[in-house]
Amino acid sequence: MKKITTLIIILFGITFLSAEPYIAVRTGYKCSQCHVNKTGGGKRTGFGFTYSQTNLPTFQAKSQDKSGLFTNMINEYFSIGTNFRVANKTIIGDDSTRYIVGQDGDPRYNNSIIMPEANVYLEISAIRDRMLFYIDENFAPGA
Repeated sequence: MKKITTLIIILFGITFLSAEPYIAVRTGYKCSQCHVNKTGGGKRTGFGFTYSQTNLPTFQAKSQDKSGLFTNMINEYFSIGTNFRVANKTIIGDDSTRYIVGQDGDPRYNNSIIMPEANVYLEISAIRDRMLFYIDENFAPGA
């Protein structure tokens, strides 16, 4: 009976799990080192924000401005964050129609833009290290 109960808990719990802790595993940090939500995901802490700009990007923009990195802090009490992902999918015919041009002279193709994720985060530190308000709002898909 214990095995069945455990299996049911795992199966129902899987739908709620979406973390990818590969960075935590690779670096030895806990999820809470980089994220406001202690279980990982969502808005990044100051450390996580800096880590993402210095260690994660595949491309770093070079700037003449020597004032430092961009920060998500509005002031010492308010900070914001976003997570926005967009994908473009273009299909130019299938194998049998790929090079066929329509009567109007245009090639046949299908183009779609997908927004799989769009989140906005707001963190309000009412009493430093004591009281924190955290809002995680999902805008896409189908929010």
